[in-house]
Amino acid sequence: MRVVSWNCNMALDRKVDALLALRPDIAIVCECAEPERLRLRSKSPWMQGEPVWIGRNPHKGLAVFAFNGYAVRLADAYHPSLRYIAPVHVDGPTPCNLLAVWAQNASAGGIRKHQLGPLRRGLTRYKSFLGERPAVIAGDLNSNTIWDKPGWRINHFDQGPHP
Repeated sequence: MRVVSWNCNMALDRKVDALLALRPDIAIVCECAEPERLRLRSKSPWMQGEPVWIGRNPHKGLAVFAFNGYAVRLADAYHPSLRYIAPVHVDGPTPCNLLAVWAQNASAGGIRKHQLGPLRRGLTRYKSFLGERPAVIAGDLNSNTIWDKPGWRINHFDQGPHP
């Protein structure tokens, strides 16, 4: 199975050839317009089946597209409080569960100082979903130590002493 993850920075309808050139079976695309908007704007009918899309802004959400005999559907376990973490059932030649992620770690600013990041909260909430069958976690994890701040729980690198 070929899994592709891309933060397309909006306007996927104008950039879709770059995605399709990678020949994905599953594509996790962040900052993506809702599927109906993409269908209206696209010059060719490139979507196969019905994608999964979550978000509040119809121009900018998280999408999971399936190709080459695969199909995707949002799991009943989806919890909207984790805005851009989508538990997705993938069916096809290699069935699995997918946790599609657009982490947006810094989107809440300073209030996140003492909170776990969205991916870590998602891993806790969707632990049983991930354990049901083989699982993949993919997407825009927004993870880099350059964004770490002293004392923040959302940090990506622990500089403390290790035994």
